[in-house]
Amino acid sequence: MLGLNRSVRYKLIATMTITALLMLVVGIVGIIGMKDSSKNFEGVYNTNVIPMQMLAGMRANLYASRVEFMIVQINESPDTARAFLDRYDDEFKNRINTSWQTYTSGLVTSAEEQSIVEAATPALAAYWQDYERLLRNMANGNFPTPGDMVQFRDTFHNIANNIGSAITINVDQAETSFSASTVSSETSFFTIVSVLLGSFVLMAGAAWLLIRGIMVPLNRANEVAGSIAQGELDNHIEAKGGDEFATLLQSLGAMQQQLAHVVNDVRVNTESVGSASSQIASGNDDLSRRTQEQAASLEETAASMEEMTSTVKQNADNAAQANQLALNVRQQARDGSQVVDQTTLAMNEISTSSQKIAEIVGLIDSIAFQTNLLALNAAVEAARAGEQGRGFAVVASEVRTLSSRSAEAAREIKTLVDDSVSKVANGAELVTRSGQTLGGIVESINRMTDIVAEIAAASREQSTGIDQVNQAISQMDSVTQQNAALVEEAAAASRSMEHSARVLREQVAFFKVGQKGSARALAPVSTTHSKSEHEAPQSALKRPVMAEKKATPVPKREVENTDEWATF
Repeated sequence: MLGLNRSVRYKLIATMTITALLMLVVGIVGIIGMKDSSKNFEGVYNTNVIPMQMLAGMRANLYASRVEFMIVQINESPDTARAFLDRYDDEFKNRINTSWQTYTSGLVTSAEEQSIVEAATPALAAYWQDYERLLRNMANGNFPTPGDMVQFRDTFHNIANNIGSAITINVDQAETSFSASTVSSETSFFTIVSVLLGSFVLMAGAAWLLIRGIMVPLNRANEVAGSIAQGELDNHIEAKGGDEFATLLQSLGAMQQQLAHVVNDVRVNTESVGSASSQIASGNDDLSRRTQEQAASLEETAASMEEMTSTVKQNADNAAQANQLALNVRQQARDGSQVVDQTTLAMNEISTSSQKIAEIVGLIDSIAFQTNLLALNAAVEAARAGEQGRGFAVVASEVRTLSSRSAEAAREIKTLVDDSVSKVANGAELVTRSGQTLGGIVESINRMTDIVAEIAAASREQSTGIDQVNQAISQMDSVTQQNAALVEEAAAASRSMEHSARVLREQVAFFKVGQKGSARALAPVSTTHSKSEHEAPQSALKRPVMAEKKATPVPKREVENTDEWATF
């Protein structure tokens, strides 16, 4: 599939091309799904959200117009009715009619909505007709009768219910569109997941083939190189294919043949320098590992110190901020307590005023009752007077009517006052609960103060930790100095081998690889030293960690007396 017999460059290009195509497919599927979702949401907004906003505004204005009408009716003032008659067109009628015209002209999207529009349009016209008729009558001093109000109420409920039905239809349509969008999103999600899974399987297979085509010859080349490094020059090398790795195996085969001829010439010299070169190689390996491990430890320690310094500073800042917040919250709690006290006092004053109003209303009710009795007596006297008392009887009847209305108004006011007293009592209870809540806030402030103290203690502990890390860095620096001494010793040993190595380099100059060529006779020596020296860095790495707790540097003689460096 990837052309396993072709070059590595071709295999890599083919793999990247397949990956790009799969990513393109996933991107296209995702873009299509996003466009579908955007289209659905845009449709919901244009066909449902905007109409719902407009209908809700119409209903609010409709209720507001009725409230204003009821206020005019309750006041029973022709002047108030005339003033409202002059302005109700601009405030309510024109605004509602304009919104309704906009809705019916382009925002109706279903037959069900159209049927509601056909029923609501004459209902709205009837509402405004009754509204204006009753308002004009009140402006002329003729306030509506109970029958008129019942008819007006039915007309209002008719148009209000139709608007509510239209809102409900748009809500149902929005829910349906949302469900469709959800299904579309799920479909897109499963499609993308399926494409991703298929891409993963395809790429896994391609990667397996690519890795196999690369690693099989590479492992073989590694085995051959390892055998040659161990001095085994009789390996059977078979190069298959035409890629770079096959060429590499062919080159290794040619190198093995040339090396076999050279080994016969340098065997005597390798015996003389084998022991010294093995020791130097082992010491250099051990020194390299120690240096790398020490550098890593120093980097980690420096990073830890930076993190600790940042943490200590951050904790100090947090403690200061927490303290300031605690002070602010405490002051706010005090202010809230004062406000609660003032609210309680105002509630008591309102309750006292309400009781006085109730007494005054009772007095008005009593006066109205007495006036009614006087009017009744006057009517009786006028009836006895006959024709001369007819006018007085009419006046007595009007006075009696007014006294009845006054008594009714007094009873309504008394009912409102009683309701106000009950609400004031509820308000006082809520104020008491607010006081209890403020008490809980004060307790939370005290807990916050304790937390700030704990943060300060943690900052002190972190400062102690930074001191310990500094001690560890000092110990690591001591070990680094010891390693520098080992480097000097290795350099001295290298100079002692210079003469013998010069002869060996002249004989192996064909390979251009320096002293890395090895013979069979020295392989066991290199293996033994490599194993023993591999364990030494672990103990050397552990010593600074133990010394960190004791806060004492590691003596230099302990490193110098180790077994692996006894030969120096």
